Amino acid sequence: MLITAQQASNAAELTFKSFFYSPGFGGAAALAGGALALFGQHLASKRTLTGTRETLKQSDTHHEDERSDVEETKALERCWTRFTWLVDRTMPTADSQARLFPIEVVLELTDRLADDAETYGDATLRDAIREFAQVVGEELATTDRST
Repeated sequence: MLITAQQASNAAELTFKSFFYSPGFGGAAALAGGALALFGQHLASKRTLTGTRETLKQSDTHHEDERSDVEETKALERCWTRFTWLVDRTMPTADSQARLFPIEVVLELTDRLADDAETYGDATLRDAIREFAQVVGEELATTDRST
């Protein structure tokens, strides 16, 4: 039996049409749709994960900056406390002309405190310490001249 081209064409159409309406085509279309949905979900979750990581990194950096600021503030408070302690114990009072520390020690302490103030960026404290060191230095010079 010899098949003509038109018969072959009709058979191909019947085969394609029958496959298009068959449960196999429906299953293949569902599988392709599911794969496409899975790929879309993968891309969306990857973008979300990347955004979450960036947010966490920024949050960590922000918290680290806050901790650094708090530590620096505490260090500056300690500098001010040490400076006031030094002034209170260095300057002779009306009751007593005696000093707790020699002037050379006071000058060394003021140098170190001024360095700390410079490190933490407090110009007011640095200037106050230098002014105090100048007063103490002048007092040392006056004491040396009178002896």
